[in-house]
Amino acid sequence: MDVSIVILGIGLGLLVIPPPGPVALTLVEIGMHQGRRKGIEGGLGVALGDVAMLSAAAAIVIAGAALPGALSVALQVASVATLLLVGGLLILRPTAAAALAERVERPLPAMFSFTALTPSVLGVWVAVLNAVPFRDSASALVTFSVGIVVASLGWHLCLAVGASALGDRLTDRRQRQIMRAGGAIMIALAALGALR
Repeated sequence: MDVSIVILGIGLGLLVIPPPGPVALTLVEIGMHQGRRKGIEGGLGVALGDVAMLSAAAAIVIAGAALPGALSVALQVASVATLLLVGGLLILRPTAAAALAERVERPLPAMFSFTALTPSVLGVWVAVLNAVPFRDSASALVTFSVGIVVASLGWHLCLAVGASALGDRLTDRRQRQIMRAGGAIMIALAALGALR
């Protein structure tokens, strides 16, 4: 395994993964309201969802394909619509996210499903894997994907643990402000996605 390709995957993963979206904000809510253990379970679920989607993306790229144009456009439209809807809800009803997160009883499968079913995830990973200069090498793509998964796991576990540590210290007002700010960022990301 080429360590430099793993490091490249970690670096790129840390550029692509952190922007707040529905998955990250749900994980933050789980960590804040259900504590560290449930937050860690949720973080593992997100990382496993990325493993599943990266595996599918790698299979598509290794086969020498890209997403069909119509599917790519449909995923882009669905992603923009999802960001607009969730962002708008977070701005208008910031406590709704907390109420939903409190109802998640099994964070690992819930966050795995949420990640795997978020429309943009597969499209992003196919685009990333198609953009690397070693896309024709199956072993290099797998090694690179390992780095991305390490970044996903590290980021999401830190996010969950940080949220659980802050959960008791944040007032309800401050939590609502965080959710509204996340909603505004999602709407801005949706606008950027629509312009592409």
